[in-house]
Amino acid sequence: MSGGHVARRWPQVDRFLFVIAGGTILSRLALAWAGVPLNLSAVGPKGADHYWQLLDPSWLRHDLVPSVWSLTMQPPLYNLVVGAWLHLPVGWQAPVAALSLTACFLAIALASYATMVLLGVHRVVALVATLVLVVANPGQALFTTVPFYAEPTAALVTLTAWLAVRCVRRPTVGSSAAFAALAATAALVNTSVQPIVVLGLVAVLLVACRGAWRPIALGALVPCLVLVGWSGLQWSRVGTPATSTWLGMNLTHVTFNHAPHRQLHQLIADGKISRIALLSPFAPLSAYGVAPVRVGPPASASARRPDGTANFNNRAYAEVSRRYLHDELAFVAADPGHVATMVSRGLRLWTIPEDQYFLFFGVTQVQPWENAYDNIVMLQGIRNPFNPLAELANEAAPVHQLSVTLMVATALCVLGTPTVIVSCRRRRRSLAVAMALPWLLFTQAFVVTSLSEFGENERFRFETGTTLLTLSLVVVTFAVDRLRGRWRPGGLDRRLDDLGWTAQDATPVAAAATSLEPLRP
Repeated sequence: MSGGHVARRWPQVDRFLFVIAGGTILSRLALAWAGVPLNLSAVGPKGADHYWQLLDPSWLRHDLVPSVWSLTMQPPLYNLVVGAWLHLPVGWQAPVAALSLTACFLAIALASYATMVLLGVHRVVALVATLVLVVANPGQALFTTVPFYAEPTAALVTLTAWLAVRCVRRPTVGSSAAFAALAATAALVNTSVQPIVVLGLVAVLLVACRGAWRPIALGALVPCLVLVGWSGLQWSRVGTPATSTWLGMNLTHVTFNHAPHRQLHQLIADGKISRIALLSPFAPLSAYGVAPVRVGPPASASARRPDGTANFNNRAYAEVSRRYLHDELAFVAADPGHVATMVSRGLRLWTIPEDQYFLFFGVTQVQPWENAYDNIVMLQGIRNPFNPLAELANEAAPVHQLSVTLMVATALCVLGTPTVIVSCRRRRRSLAVAMALPWLLFTQAFVVTSLSEFGENERFRFETGTTLLTLSLVVVTFAVDRLRGRWRPGGLDRRLDDLGWTAQDATPVAAAATSLEPLRP
């Protein structure tokens, strides 16, 4: 110091974050260098390309706000973003999509590492795990080439998990607002996260951190009000607070779609289900004998989109979905074994590496990378890129085509995390709460989207972000610490103490924070 001026002390940022950022960018550049194109079919002009049933592009271009406001088939933000993207000059659309998806990939990698370290994983172990399991994962990179909601959802869920841990560690108005806002955004982008789940996470945080309930409640107030408002609007329009009217239609994947026709006809003859069980769940309204609702803007009042395909946003589909759901519950009661079989097949697909998702068929430019990664890292005995097609043929993925890494990680996350939470609840109650929030976020998506649907389960796992890998690594860290405690005790305890996970209360005061925690302990 000189001249009476006090030198400003900048916070020390973990240098490993720069390593991860650089590796992520190099991974994406390698994909571009290999010649993998940006696949714009999800937002293209052809209805057959709309795999995720977004609103017709002409409505998003010319009637954006009324169309999104009347949306009942999906949460609103994905279509709002697509509509804004379609208003860009044509020459800007592809670069903006590529940069946005790369930013999501970068957020996933950085937030994964930060969450691991905040939960006690050694920095070097967290760095290696992030570089190997996230940055070098060809599936993570490939999802940046398709502009639909999978990559943004994975980024939002990963960031929400990190912010949840950060909020428990340091409950302030700002940390609570950031956590609730990201969680609410995820719920308004994808049905994988429902508003009731976000409200439940906030409630858990309020109860667990009773000493800091005021700043938490104040920070989460606006995001929660937005979610309650949208859910209330949905309830008034279609009779459900969920952000989608497709529950009944989606459940046909594990009920009617793969059931023997003889069985369905017998149940119909017995009066247990109706003939809707024999119809395609996503057919024009005329197939069900249901009249379209004609009230509102074209996005909700038209039976068909301008390209001639069915408009699943017409509110009459809410009634179709309810009919399906009524019969599906009767079918489950009549044949729970069939549903259990389909759920088991969905669980198998859950452990298929995400680079084998059907959208990546024909992407041969990085096939050597995919083969080596899936065999060496994912421990997949035989890599079969045609598994999604086998699903449609009602065939279960053979065990030798599943990823051992993902099977073990799922077991560690689903079963091991509660064990660690119980072991920490007395000595480090705040840490137990911090692990419980991302575990609840992951588990609800695991149950709702993967155990209740048979089709795109590898994508559903991808959309849970890296919470699966993060929590499984935390479980391994605690297990290894317990095993080596006899001859080298205290390593994990010292890290947790340095991170501020005290044993006295549920609202620890952490060390100085930066824009992206954690810093070097």
